[in-house]
Amino acid sequence: MKTKPPRKESAKAKYKKLPKLLEKGHFEEAEPLFDAFIAERSAGQIGYDNLISYARLKLARNKNSDAETAAMMAISVDEMRIQAPEFLLELYLKQKLYTKALHIADRLLQASPRSLHYRTNRLTVLSNMNQSDEVLKEWHVIREIDSEAANNPSVQHTVLNALVTDGRAEEAAEYLIEFKASVKSWTAWHALSEPHIYAGLGDFDRAIESLTDSVSKDPDNPVWQWNRGLLRLAHGDLVDGWKDYEVRWGWDDFPSPKRILDLPLWQGQDLRDRSIVISAEQGLGDQIMFSSILLSVLNMNPSRIRLEVQDKAIPIFKLWYPECEVGSWKNDREVDEELESAFDFHCPMATVCGLLMTSERAISQLPRRKIKISDQEKGRLLGNFSEKYDIKIGLSWRSSAIDGERASQYMNVNLCEMIIQSLPSDIGFVIVQYKFSDEERAVLEKYPNVFIPMEDLFDDVLLNGKYCATCDLVVSPATVVVQLCGLFGIPCMSWGAEKSWVNLGCDQPPWFGTVHQIKHKPNMSKGQMVQSIVNILKSSLPNNSEKQVH
Repeated sequence: MKTKPPRKESAKAKYKKLPKLLEKGHFEEAEPLFDAFIAERSAGQIGYDNLISYARLKLARNKNSDAETAAMMAISVDEMRIQAPEFLLELYLKQKLYTKALHIADRLLQASPRSLHYRTNRLTVLSNMNQSDEVLKEWHVIREIDSEAANNPSVQHTVLNALVTDGRAEEAAEYLIEFKASVKSWTAWHALSEPHIYAGLGDFDRAIESLTDSVSKDPDNPVWQWNRGLLRLAHGDLVDGWKDYEVRWGWDDFPSPKRILDLPLWQGQDLRDRSIVISAEQGLGDQIMFSSILLSVLNMNPSRIRLEVQDKAIPIFKLWYPECEVGSWKNDREVDEELESAFDFHCPMATVCGLLMTSERAISQLPRRKIKISDQEKGRLLGNFSEKYDIKIGLSWRSSAIDGERASQYMNVNLCEMIIQSLPSDIGFVIVQYKFSDEERAVLEKYPNVFIPMEDLFDDVLLNGKYCATCDLVVSPATVVVQLCGLFGIPCMSWGAEKSWVNLGCDQPPWFGTVHQIKHKPNMSKGQMVQSIVNILKSSLPNNSEKQVH
């Protein structure tokens, strides 16, 4: 019996259901269809509106690079339409790529200089870039165009936030009095600004009082309790601070996904002959930081401990805690059913810290375990460079994100170069920065006393830590490199705000004990900070070090 071959689906029929899928928000099902549609056509054939829809699909799928590419293709089709630049502004703000966002905001304002929407977006960008003078100028422009828009509490919050972040808390306090007088009731935006200002003025009690008042007025919003927790931890109120910190799992905007296991939450019970899953949360540096105290849990003699961490952290955790079962962090029903039948408790890492780090005294008594590498391995990593330089300083200057919310805390490679040039030439420098550009590499390659690893340290966290361990001292901003130095017992010079929650009220970060943090004011320039580092390094060098500099 002969059968007819199946008819090939026409292109029109193939894509007919795509608009309905997009309309219903079925993006996972729509994506492969749309990908095929795009791949078969030129930008002009696809059309501007379709490219914008495609960009929004990719944004919904958290594929930001693809979304950016689609928007750029739309601009190539018609550079006069504004939908693509508006989308790019939205995309860059979401990614906290503020330099790119400012460029787009300026372009949009050139086309429509009296647009309040574009002006307020530019105000937001400038605020996140710590440009408080520019924020005030922009706000006055908005007020001239539309005083009602300028007095919107969200806009006022942006102004206040910029002032406090730039070290102008007294000025922000004066503006707050003026702003609050213009409204008759409590507003969430002013409530966000108020404790920030009080903290900037050093009035911890009023900041806590303000946040507690917001908790009572807006109990369903976890942001108040979260902010109060960070403030309490920063000032050493660890019991109440960690209690507030637990609100993170009821907060939709918390960036770390929740580990779902149908197991009792460990709350400090006796673990002798019992088993526990301790799961990762937040970033890679946080995972290493929180895990610095897990030796205390091992000392409780549990029958079994499973540590779940980010995939690329697994090798370093296996070396660090070989008696533990180390696995990948993920919610997987098939795997989780087995875990639920085999373990007695589950606990997120930061919750473990909250149970054990209840006072400065308790923190000081917690045992720590560090990883050591042999001199032979150091020599293997550095080759002849290891013997050529008696003193080796590691250098890192930023995270892998060059432009983002914390960019103001980072150095650039030129400031790193300033450190190299300011110290004697008989000192060796080991680059422990991960994921840096060819341009940054070119700046450093011209120095014979600089060693640049050829390996990819971004994906090989263990190797990154081992390179830190080849150094006598490492200089790094607050990235995972700081935690790696602590883990390998290497002194690290870093910098941070005077009152950071991760210090838990202590003068220095309490997690590993080898990190020295230079405290700075919000408006301290990077040049000043680098000069402080240079002065400390110079004063710490042996007296017989050469005086010759580059």
